[in-house]
Amino acid sequence: MKPTDISELRVFLFALYHLNAPLPDEIQQQINQINIPADVPRLYDIAMSYPPLATTYKQILKFSDEIAKFPTQVRDCVPQYQPENLHR
Repeated sequence: MKPTDISELRVFLFALYHLNAPLPDEIQQQINQINIPADVPRLYDIAMSYPPLATTYKQILKFSDEIAKFPTQVRDCVPQYQPENLHR
């Protein structure tokens, strides 16, 4: 799977997890027909077709995008190990 597919799948699963009610049968059937990894791009369309899922999906996607920026900033400010010269 491509990194974008992994990200898409992760966001979709988190959005499903945070729903407060079961999915309508029609949406559940669409999800059951998904073949991973080939159909992962369809998950976005499924999420957008059901308003409660769409709202949660968008929130998680925004949060995920913000988090994705963070590791680079952390790596840049973490001191790098520099071995001491023991043969002085």
